[in-house]
Amino acid sequence: MKPSDLRALRMPLAVLLMVMLASGALIFYTKRLADASFHQLQQQQNQLREARIRYQKSGDEKEIINRYLDDYLRLQKQGFIGTEPRMNWLDGLRIANQQAELFGVEYQIGAQQPYALASSTSSLQKTSGSSILTSVNWTGSATIPPSSVFSPTCRPNAVSPGSP
Repeated sequence: MKPSDLRALRMPLAVLLMVMLASGALIFYTKRLADASFHQLQQQQNQLREARIRYQKSGDEKEIINRYLDDYLRLQKQGFIGTEPRMNWLDGLRIANQQAELFGVEYQIGAQQPYALASSTSSLQKTSGSSILTSVNWTGSATIPPSSVFSPTCRPNAVSPGSP
């Protein structure tokens, strides 16, 4: 090859080099776009899978609700489930004090606390609470039989002093 031939090929070689560099850059850019699209596809598939699981669980939850709804409503009507009638408890204690002819009964109702036995069952601990009767000071004397408990409507059974 003669030097004149190399001069004639300089321009086409420069163009070839530029085209190869541009092609390499485009291939690199295309690869990055393909990787990003693949990553986005995986995210969408994961979201779809999670949505299907939530949909299936919602059907299961609906079945559970339908299965136990009647029992729940019955317990709610009985006053076993629902808000705590704390003021009714205070009134019940006052009435029991009067009916038992006790003098000087003092009581306090403390803040709600998690039910002690529910500590082993985390789901119950989240949903159930109990009120604690923090202190009762009896200054009178009376015999209160074990059967004298508050009914579900929080009204005390009649108890008189000296009852067996």
